Amino acid sequence: MSRAEAEANRTAAVKAASELFREKGIPNVAVADVIRAVGLTQGGFYKRFSSKAALVDEAVALGFAEMMDHLARLDADADDHRAARLALLESYLSTAHRDDPSDGCPAAGSSGRPRARPGATGDVCRRRSRDGRLDRAG
Repeated sequence: MSRAEAEANRTAAVKAASELFREKGIPNVAVADVIRAVGLTQGGFYKRFSSKAALVDEAVALGFAEMMDHLARLDADADDHRAARLALLESYLSTAHRDDPSDGCPAAGSSGRPRARPGATGDVCRRRSRDGRLDRAG
């Protein structure tokens, strides 16, 4: 395997792990789940990462970098940080994000708690955002 292929496999594993951790929670994702997602062998995985913890470090860092890039794009598009923050909240609290949290905030995947019942939190927060209570925060 070439160095470029090995780096591509590493990048794919970090990306897949980042998504799986946000979707299911870090404690609920096994190394075997990541291996399956990217088609690595166990030996191939451990050639690239010393442990699951090493993968978690990289995957969470990637998740936060993606989130900050998303906020920067919203800021640039809105040309108004307050409007960008509200757009981020609307996106984060949307039904689509609730149903597919794999590209959301990596902090949410760190708790390991089961995902909330669909609609439980997001619907309440969306109502508060619409009636103006959320946009007065911070």
